[in-house]
Amino acid sequence: MNDEQEILVDIAFDAAKTGADAEGESGNVGAAVRAADGEIYTGSVVTTEDNHQSLHAERLAIANAVTAYESPNPVEVLAVHMAMAPDEEWPHARICGSCLHFLAEFSTGDIPIYIGHMTGVRETTLRTLYPEPWSKSPESAEYP
Repeated sequence: MNDEQEILVDIAFDAAKTGADAEGESGNVGAAVRAADGEIYTGSVVTTEDNHQSLHAERLAIANAVTAYESPNPVEVLAVHMAMAPDEEWPHARICGSCLHFLAEFSTGDIPIYIGHMTGVRETTLRTLYPEPWSKSPESAEYP
């Protein structure tokens, strides 16, 4: 893992300690993204009582990056830390389809993704996790 990857995973780990459900069963997930402006934006799980309106850390970090400026500010790297996941085989040490789609819409393309857990970091890409992004038009269904 290079220095930037390590820094992003550490920032995501710190973000996992915050949020509206950091002590609950769906908490302990944090995310950090580096956007085109070079800044790092974070997010943590925000869980509502009924879980239907909850926000995943990944989507919150992406939204923070996208809304930081009036001009487009696409995400270039995503790091997620699943603080309670013992390893990458744990069922919840995955990024959900909704978050992957959100990332595909607001990223620069096939970006690197780092998923931290208790025993290490899984390095992957957006295309690997979401190979056929949904799109309204055929032209935008391809990764740049």
